[in-house]
Amino acid sequence: EPTLLDGVLVYPEQLTEIQGRLPLAVMFDNFVDARPQVGLEKADLVFEVVAEGGITRFLGVFWRGEPGRIVPVRSARVYYLDWAAELDAVYVHWGWAKSGGAADVPSAIAGLGLRHLDGFFLSEPYFFRAPDRLGPHDGIADTDALWELAAERGWTGPPAIEAWRFKEDEPERAQAEGAAASTIDLGFGGPMSSGYSVRWQYDAGSNGYLR
Repeated sequence: EPTLLDGVLVYPEQLTEIQGRLPLAVMFDNFVDARPQVGLEKADLVFEVVAEGGITRFLGVFWRGEPGRIVPVRSARVYYLDWAAELDAVYVHWGWAKSGGAADVPSAIAGLGLRHLDGFFLSEPYFFRAPDRLGPHDGIADTDALWELAAERGWTGPPAIEAWRFKEDEPERAQAEGAAASTIDLGFGGPMSSGYSVRWQYDAGSNGYLR
């Protein structure tokens, strides 16, 4: 049966286990000095958005994927909250922006009724500091422990969302209807040569684009 967020086929008993918990929507640092991220590749879904100064951050959504320890976790921003709320996820972050007005994260979280876990107030086994990374790019979280904590607080699945619809891949369709774009380049409002420019490369084998 296909899962809700990424369409990957799983056995019915696996889907039952997955639906027993809520997705975790985790804030990931993407500053150049914060790389490489660990665990982000196991996310079911990833949003990438400019946080400030042309620097992007990721919102990694874990529901089927179980990465365990992930790094680096960073602070909340208002414009990520709607995505977490839309997915009925538990929002995971380390601190938040609190500058008043539209950028005030605590007020926005309260307004959305969003369940969240903050590394600023929680320690081991939920959040750690990586000794081999410079702060503030050293925040570690453990998704297994966070799911256990969420369950203790009564935050369990299934999430109140409708499943997205997926279809089987048709690799031959691109050849039949015209050549697929080989690359997609995004500068996120800055120069294409910056540390936050992104290239998506078409991969015929998977009939998809690889970042």
